[in-house]
Amino acid sequence: MSDLHKILTKALNDPKYAATLKANPEEAMKQVGVEPTPERTAALSDSASSLAKAQHCFSGQKPY
Repeated sequence: MSDLHKILTKALNDPKYAATLKANPEEAMKQVGVEPTPERTAALSDSASSLAKAQHCFSGQKPY
């Protein structure tokens, strides 16, 4: 399983982790054993918000 797959799978299955990913991508990466780099942090910062919106959309909840 790739590092990105580990992060996304955990975020989709663990709302607390998803919140951590959105608020602090570096900490979220560390929690799953992924070394945070500036490039990874920037990429996850941009995608975490989109992931949260997708979760709401696919779960039938209204976007926040």
